[in-house]
Amino acid sequence: GSIPAYEALPSSGISWDGSTANGVATFKDGDEATVESNLTFDGSTLTVTGDQHIANGSGLIVGHTSRVAANGVTAETQILGTGDADSAIVHGRWSADAASPLFYFIKSRAGSIGAGASASNAADDGDRLGQIIWCVDDGTDYQHDGARIWAEAEGDAASNNIPTSLHFGTCPSGASTIAERMQIDSAGNMSLGYNGAASSTFTNTTNSRGLLIYNSDDSASTKSTELTLAANATNTQCVINFTEDITSTFDGQILYDLNAEDMYFKTDGNNTRMKIAGNGSVQIGTTAQSGFLDVVWGLNHQGLYVVNQHASFSSHVTRLGVDRTANS
Repeated sequence: GSIPAYEALPSSGISWDGSTANGVATFKDGDEATVESNLTFDGSTLTVTGDQHIANGSGLIVGHTSRVAANGVTAETQILGTGDADSAIVHGRWSADAASPLFYFIKSRAGSIGAGASASNAADDGDRLGQIIWCVDDGTDYQHDGARIWAEAEGDAASNNIPTSLHFGTCPSGASTIAERMQIDSAGNMSLGYNGAASSTFTNTTNSRGLLIYNSDDSASTKSTELTLAANATNTQCVINFTEDITSTFDGQILYDLNAEDMYFKTDGNNTRMKIAGNGSVQIGTTAQSGFLDVVWGLNHQGLYVVNQHASFSSHVTRLGVDRTANS
């Protein structure tokens, strides 16, 4: 048979630069290569050291071969999987101190990445500073979110002055748009049921703090805004306490006994001043029922004292009447 023809060997070999163990070689040209010191491969694990750059417009996708669009955005960094292990992110810190792992959002109005902070680039009133969004497969796509949490500038940001509110939204049944359900404003006031009401509805003055429950539903002719205290079968009471500070004691209390169906009003600590029994009877100054209305006060003053403070006419008479027609 014929002897195959071979090309002539180069007169000189490849020039190698670097000698890192398990280093990955990169070629500069046909006869010059470098063994990278920050890129090694031991047969199973590729190790990269130093800062790495992925060009804008390119993606880093773990668990899949292409990016997936969600909520109108095709993110450049994605972790995609079919189980717990390949779709989870663990963010941990091991240190012998009280510090925790951190997750940061940065919002700037600068037009270029990393531009220095300046007054002209500061966040404006209403700017969203960061969001966590939960998207869902609705049978058509992944373009709608079922819930989200976001932070929003509550006023123009200035040097060391960044008033911010935190918002919570969920998607109602039969809809594809988020409705705001709760807001914590920059003064620390919390509003439940909030969905775009004017800021004046908040209790945000210097000397007033409170909880606002706002009913934004105007579809029904009869509107009800409710605060419900519920207890399970093992609990027998629903209680509202009034106190000067966060302690284990209270200065006043409204208590409802779910077993006896009685309501108690207490002041000056655990002193019952009035009771409304489940049968509708009222006891003031006592919890013992003698009649439908019992009024007891002190050792030397018992009964119901009625005073007429109308001083315009001397002929006015103070009366306490008993209607016995129902028993006649």
